[in-house]
Amino acid sequence: MQSTPETVQLKKMKPALLSFVICSMLFSCTKKDRTYTSAAMLMPCNTYDDSVTISNKITGTWKLTNATCWNSSEMPAEKNIQVSFVSNGTFTQTEKTVVTASGYWKLKSIVTNQWILDLSVPASYLNGFILFCNNRVSFADGYRDGCNSFFDKMN
Repeated sequence: MQSTPETVQLKKMKPALLSFVICSMLFSCTKKDRTYTSAAMLMPCNTYDDSVTISNKITGTWKLTNATCWNSSEMPAEKNIQVSFVSNGTFTQTEKTVVTASGYWKLKSIVTNQWILDLSVPASYLNGFILFCNNRVSFADGYRDGCNSFFDKMN
């Protein structure tokens, strides 16, 4: 099989692309302030095997800090979105104290070590894999060309 100029060029680009992705992951966060970027989502802080640990960690009130979308745009959390997860399986999402979604939640395993929320009603910002880093949680929906939403724990 004869190599065309296009296939030769693609072979040369693969190491450069891999290097770019690795460098992006390494420099996407600083130690002082973990500002999330799309590249940071490639290397989550923590995933957990069991639903009990995730349920315990997610229970409480969370405030949206930012969202990063598949087209690399970052949206600061200007809407004042908060979501509360209660251990009895209920949740409430508010925007500036107005309830925008309320219902029941449970965890659903998609693949090994990857969990999503199974909600009784749709709720913006709560789609995608659940990832934890210190007092932050992200809902990583970028794998479906959605947005990755980042929340800080309030209580």
